[in-house]
Amino acid sequence: MKLGSLTVKNKFLLAPMDMYADSAFRKLCHDYNCGYSCTELIATAGFIRKNESFRRKVDLHVKGGLQFVTNSTSELKESIRIVNEKEFYAGLGNVNCIDINLGCPSLKMMNQNMGSALLNQPKLVRSLFKVMKKHSSLSVSAKIRLAINSKHKKQSKPYLKIAQIAKEEGIDFIIVHGRTAGQMYSGEVDVEAIKELSEKVDIPLVGNGNIIDEESCNNFEFCDAVMIGREALKRPFIFSLLQGKKFDDEKEKKKCVKQYLKYAKELDTGFQHIKIHTQAFLRGIEGSKEIIRALTHTKTLEDIKECLKQL
Repeated sequence: MKLGSLTVKNKFLLAPMDMYADSAFRKLCHDYNCGYSCTELIATAGFIRKNESFRRKVDLHVKGGLQFVTNSTSELKESIRIVNEKEFYAGLGNVNCIDINLGCPSLKMMNQNMGSALLNQPKLVRSLFKVMKKHSSLSVSAKIRLAINSKHKKQSKPYLKIAQIAKEEGIDFIIVHGRTAGQMYSGEVDVEAIKELSEKVDIPLVGNGNIIDEESCNNFEFCDAVMIGREALKRPFIFSLLQGKKFDDEKEKKKCVKQYLKYAKELDTGFQHIKIHTQAFLRGIEGSKEIIRALTHTKTLEDIKECLKQL
């Protein structure tokens, strides 16, 4: 199927979660028929410095999108040039879409005037979109939240303004997380606001927020695709579940642990990623609480494997 100019395998996409969307995890989700995935956010300032310590964060072993977070048109232009010319970073040939993060709700990011902080700066957002469209040889997308807070959402409806700008500037598709930045990951997802966007702005639309099963996925039936985040951390097989396959949750979680560790070794995944994914997979498995606690104190991959012997 198509999202603008980007071809994706199906409508069930993986969210670009910070600290979680490493290549090993993305590869595991693709094993379960995930339609498309994107890297965790990559700061353009670090990307263009091209130092050795940044290579590992720019984890491009799996085909998909590359998400930038920035408030600088010049940095974004240079970052896109590096991608186009496949300069310095291994795996840039796997990138098929450039995404810009306009939805990160962390105070650290917003205090730097990035992520969701840009939702009330439409002129800057338009400038960033213009750079993406003009300079990228790939498809381009944007991931947003509804607003900075509930007052901002009610008074200004920035999700409609940003989506309209995206349409006018030729952005291929837009991904909308149905919460404000102030909500972080709690509270209700405002599906009606995303539906309003779909009715008022004619742009390919991906709905995101609290999709955990078929019922919650059906709430977004008016969208072209859906994006799944935190539920995939616990059950990477959610993508296959939503496409009709059946699993024994506990058995499949154990398989996920083994397969993820295999991919993590192959792809030289960072230790912190390995630890947090392993803990997430184990949640819900009978007798796993002690193992999860023990994993908190691990410092090496061998420590993790020793803990898992108790499974």
